[in-house]
Parts: sequence; C-alpha cells; structure tokens
Amino acid sequence: PFIPTILTSDLEGYRWHKLGINAIINGLAGSVQSSLGHLFLSSLGRKLAIAVLTEISQIMQKLGIQERVVPGSISIQKLSNGPSGFPTFIKHIVL
Repeated sequence: PFIPTILTSDLEGYRWHKLGINAIINGLAGSVQSSLGHLFLSSLGRKLAIAVLTEISQIMQKLGIQERVVPGSISIQKLSNGPSGFPTFIKHIVL
C-alpha cells in the first residue's frame, strides 16, 4: 500500500513514536523469545505491550513531547493506559 513520505523538522515526536513501536517489536517480543504475532495472540502479551507503551507515553508527557504518528501506524498514546487511550477491549483488538 501507498504510505506517504513526510518531510519535517519536528523529528522528536516521530522518533519517540518509533521508539514505542520498536520497544514492543524488538524489546518485548525479543525478551520473551517470541514473534510479535505469537506475543499478541496471548492476553498477557498484549497487557505487557500496553504497559510498555503506557510507560513510554508517560515519559513523553513528562518531557513535553508531542507524539507524531508514523504513517501507516497508530498512536501509542491511544494504545496506552493514559487519558487519551482507547478502552481496554479496543486496545486488545488493535494489537
């Protein structure tokens, strides 16, 4: 599918978004020696992913970083347990 290229001088928000995604793919899935798909088939795996994204979201808020969503992705703020997060059952469906 076509994903647009974005030219920006505001890289910080995109970098933190990408950090959140990579923390799940590389960090969490790697630490449990599982593929991302296999990890997300488990309710516990999804809960752990949401916990990681919540922690990253909280750090971003404390640092005053506004998230910029990488095209083709979804906001980590929406997948976190923060004030702008989706309801829990929607997070599990998305993951």
